Amino acid sequence: GGKPVPIVADSGIAGNFCWSPDGNSLYVNSNFNSQKIIPLGNGKVINLPDSAATDADPAWSPDGKWIAFPKGRSFKYPSGRILLLSPDGKKSRTIISPVSPSTVGYNLVWSRNSKLLYIASSTEKESRLDVIDIETGKSRKIGSYGFDVALGYDQTQCSVPSISRNGKGLLVSARFMNGSLYILDGALGNE
Repeated sequence: GGKPVPIVADSGIAGNFCWSPDGNSLYVNSNFNSQKIIPLGNGKVINLPDSAATDADPAWSPDGKWIAFPKGRSFKYPSGRILLLSPDGKKSRTIISPVSPSTVGYNLVWSRNSKLLYIASSTEKESRLDVIDIETGKSRKIGSYGFDVALGYDQTQCSVPSISRNGKGLLVSARFMNGSLYILDGALGNE
């Protein structure tokens, strides 16, 4: 409830940012085509490579080892991809996304143990929940929710997903086309 404190003097922040798991740093995407890790307090700003640019929301793994950046379709990756980049920008890996990444309707969230990456999406014909095993890169669809529920639909809603403390539930904003309510109780199972 105190006075807001500016974190970054740069007024060109594009809005695609995420916290480090320890809360001591931020990934920031600048309007000036610059991607950075900015420490809060003392520390050195880390300039990330151009590959860290994304129009969608990135997600920092709970173990602090990777930041996941959704990337669009390309000739090599027709369904899209997710770039995993170490916070120092020195290591990277690409995994294939089971659905096309987008600036809206595409949400990434890590499992508590950083071994799985969940995707709640409404970018294709149906809304769905998928999971990717980070070690193997293999994905599987957990569930389909048709076209009447739009997960993380647009930027007017909170679209930052969250895993429950016990790792069995996923919280993501949604818009219901027909006014129905859905509970995804136990959809994630056990890690």
